[in-house]
Amino acid sequence: AGEPLETTPVGRLPFPERGYVVDLPPGMAVSRSAFRVTENGRPVENVDVAALGTAGINYGTVLAIDTSLSMKGEPLTAALAAGRSFVAHRANGQQIGLVAFDGRVRVLRGLSQDAGGLTSLLSQSPGVAFGTRIYDGLDSSLSVLEQAKLSTGSIVLLSDGADVGSESDLDAVIAKAQAHHVRIFTVGLRSKAFAPAALQKLAAESGGSYAEASSTDQLASIYSALGQRLAGEYVVRYRSNAMPQSDV
Repeated sequence: AGEPLETTPVGRLPFPERGYVVDLPPGMAVSRSAFRVTENGRPVENVDVAALGTAGINYGTVLAIDTSLSMKGEPLTAALAAGRSFVAHRANGQQIGLVAFDGRVRVLRGLSQDAGGLTSLLSQSPGVAFGTRIYDGLDSSLSVLEQAKLSTGSIVLLSDGADVGSESDLDAVIAKAQAHHVRIFTVGLRSKAFAPAALQKLAAESGGSYAEASSTDQLASIYSALGQRLAGEYVVRYRSNAMPQSDV
C-alpha cells in the first residue's frame, strides 16, 4: 500500500554480518521470497529471513507504566490489564520487563520469559505516588535492556500526563535510545494533565509509534495490537560485501 517499512539494526553482530528487524504494516504477512535487499545499490545474495521468534537472537520489551496519583483507580487497573494483554500476545522467546514510575522509578521485574510471573505482577497494584518521572522511567528501562545485552529491544510506555520531576531530559533519553537502536512505543491516556507532544516526539525519533486512548476502555486493544505487531516482525540477515570503515 506504499507504506514505508520500519527497519531497526540488530546489534551484537560481528562485521561483516548485518541484520535488521523489519516491521511490516499492520495485518501484513509475507513469504521469504518477498524480501529483496540491496546494499549501496547492489543486490545482496544469500539473504536469511526469519520470523523474530525463530531468528535465534535475544530480544525483549520493557513495559513502563505511569503510576502517578492521576492514574489511581480505574486508569491504573486498565493499564495493568493492558499489560497482561501484551504479555499474552508476546512472541516466542520474547523477554519482558516491568518498570513503574511516579515520583520514584522502580524496576518491578527485569527481563523475563516467565509469563505466569509477569501476569501475577501485573495483577496487583504497584501503588501510586506524586510525580511523573517519564524520562527517568525511560532511562531505567533503557538500562534494563542494556544490561541484558540484547540484539534488539523496545519500550512500551504509558502515561496520562507530562513529565514532572525527572533528572534526565527528553533529548538525552532520545539520544540514548537511538544509540542503542531501541524503539519507544508510547501510549497517551487522555486526562486533565495530558500533554502528548513529548510522547509523540519520543516515538517518532526512536522509530516507534504513538497511540492515544481517549478512555481506559481502549488501552487493552492498543496493547494487544502492539504485542501482535512486535510478535509479527521479521529479522533479515546477510553478509556485507562492504569494506571496513566504509559508508553503507
